Amino acid sequence: MAGLTLPSPVATVATYQLLSAAAAAATAKVPGVKVYDYGQGDCNAVVADPGTGVAAPVLYFDIGGGKHAGSRTHPWHEEWSRGTCPDLTLAPTIVLSHWDGDHHSTAYYIVNQNTTNKKVPTTAKALLPALQNTVQWLVPRRCKYPSTLDFVRTLKNISCWPDATAQHTFELNEHTRIVIERAFIDQTGEFDPNLDGLAVRVERLDAAKNVIEELVMPGDAPYHIIPSLEKKEVKQCVGLLAFHHGSETHLGEAEDFIPPPKPNVAAAKIAFTFGLKLDRSRCHHHPAPEAVEKYKSLGWTNVGCISGVLTPWPPADKESNFTATTGRTDVDLPFVTPEPAPPPPASAPPSTPATTVSASSSSGAAPRPTRKRRIVMRWTP
Repeated sequence: MAGLTLPSPVATVATYQLLSAAAAAATAKVPGVKVYDYGQGDCNAVVADPGTGVAAPVLYFDIGGGKHAGSRTHPWHEEWSRGTCPDLTLAPTIVLSHWDGDHHSTAYYIVNQNTTNKKVPTTAKALLPALQNTVQWLVPRRCKYPSTLDFVRTLKNISCWPDATAQHTFELNEHTRIVIERAFIDQTGEFDPNLDGLAVRVERLDAAKNVIEELVMPGDAPYHIIPSLEKKEVKQCVGLLAFHHGSETHLGEAEDFIPPPKPNVAAAKIAFTFGLKLDRSRCHHHPAPEAVEKYKSLGWTNVGCISGVLTPWPPADKESNFTATTGRTDVDLPFVTPEPAPPPPASAPPSTPATTVSASSSSGAAPRPTRKRRIVMRWTP
């Protein structure tokens, strides 16, 4: 089953500009990825320091959270009130992993603020025009439910990833780039959106342009359908978002393709995005004990959960509840290695009579010095 289809893809990926002008101008420093606590779902962002010392999102990878069975875990629910809202200061692009509700619900609640039972904060309600008209959305084309199409019709600046494009690389600065991959497998029977979407990888480069660190965000896509992971090309991973909130779904096929943490880097961290109900039971039984144990066996022992620090960890079984020893929290997945400092500018050679041009010379204006132009963001073939 092909699923329902959204608007036509962009005509060519070669001309697609990933970041807004404001976001692109802020990418001199990219400390890493932030995983936001919006309950049972995913809301993550590549963050950059625009010069204020405080990192802000330049690209969201999913903008969801608690919805449907997990809606009570969303901070805007009437039983859990926290006035956080997405940060659209730099007009960040929203890249969607797939069209399940818990991956776009935070935006959905803002768009439908007059009809949902969520206590959308006033500051979040003010983001409605930007979400609908200004920020650009880059999304998979296929979805499962007609209600998704209704939501899409409210968005004016939306593009779909072309089916024929397996991946593309975007340069954020000389030492940081984003790779977007199509996570896809042919399907028969009922359409599964988890098997037709996008995954994001953020890479840190050294001065010779070698990849030295990677942050991987698969959404709900199992690792074996993400091209770079299926080929086991990711070997420098220092930050990983557990696919599908640590679910056991598709784990059997995916477990041999989990990217290992970078060798000898104790700071490498894995993040789990699942919500706890009021009685501390797990929504959808996430995370699965088998998944957590598998990650642990590969060396992913530095754990961050948006539900806080929990015991017992790993979960004893599928049904057991947790005891929270800390409150809910956002989780940082930072690069371990900061961007190398830019080289000092070359000293200008001293002027000599042979190279000095008089301001009053009749031979015309002095030639402009050749300047190397820095491309902020471009497609890499």
